[in-house]
Amino acid sequence: MLPSPELQYNERPLANEAKGNQLFPVFIKLNQLRTLLVGGGKVGIEKLNAILNNSQLANVTVIAETIAPEIEQLKKTYPHLKLKQRSFEAADLSAIDIVFVATNDPIVNEKIRTEAHHRRLLVNVAD
Repeated sequence: MLPSPELQYNERPLANEAKGNQLFPVFIKLNQLRTLLVGGGKVGIEKLNAILNNSQLANVTVIAETIAPEIEQLKKTYPHLKLKQRSFEAADLSAIDIVFVATNDPIVNEKIRTEAHHRRLLVNVAD
């Protein structure tokens, strides 16, 4: 049964409250979306490699307090990759279509997930 359409987006029951696999695989043309990756460590490297291996022309911005050297190396191969070494701010979600969250801080991850949902953005959190 689907949630009532009268419910606000953030009032809908969370998928993790349901039993069974609630994931649905989709294919997204990342080269047509403005992509944000928050996190520049091991998980960020994995996510960024997956994004760029599947869509070499993806328009990706990485925001992280610390950016791994491997990510900086990718910038040489993918000059359209944007790196911003600083903390995430809610305003970073402006003019973004999809967000990948890959920090090592569950509180920050949840903050970004909540803000992304509030803005009705596609969001993937590595948790």
